[in-house]
Amino acid sequence: MGVDYPSGIPGPAVCTWDSDPSHITTIPAGPNQGQLIYDFFAPEPQPIPDMDQAPANGTLTTLFSRKNASFNSTADQALTQTFNFSACTIQFISINGATIPLTTAKGGIYTGPGKTGTAILPATQSYAGLVTSLDVINPMITISGQRILTPATFYLSLTTPQGSPCTANVSLMGLAG
Repeated sequence: MGVDYPSGIPGPAVCTWDSDPSHITTIPAGPNQGQLIYDFFAPEPQPIPDMDQAPANGTLTTLFSRKNASFNSTADQALTQTFNFSACTIQFISINGATIPLTTAKGGIYTGPGKTGTAILPATQSYAGLVTSLDVINPMITISGQRILTPATFYLSLTTPQGSPCTANVSLMGLAG
């Protein structure tokens, strides 16, 4: 007996039982004869949020990000604000998806270009924990819990490049509003 998933939802999915007794059957034959089988239904798909709409208050979310940031460059690399908001509190930073082991790269994240403004991560931050594309690091930030007015731009600015072409994804996570 197969499970039919609503169109557009690949199976298997996180499912819930709808409590309808007509969806309960028993196994007709074999060693498990008489055991109950429940028909499960996947939850309704949720709409993708509008980029101009902030998540609900108190929801931890990605506030700023940069996909494929170069870890072989000392140039300023701006992180993009992911939706419109006027203030935020950065809770943590997540860096993942390194294309090679980042054994040499060091540098920080700042509120101003040219390593100016407030250092969110210090210039000495190492990324050596990123060995494979599956590794994730969450380095200790220097302003945890401080409210920041936006539009602020955050910059990844390395002091020591990796020495060969490589990229990784950088996300600033926290609360908007």
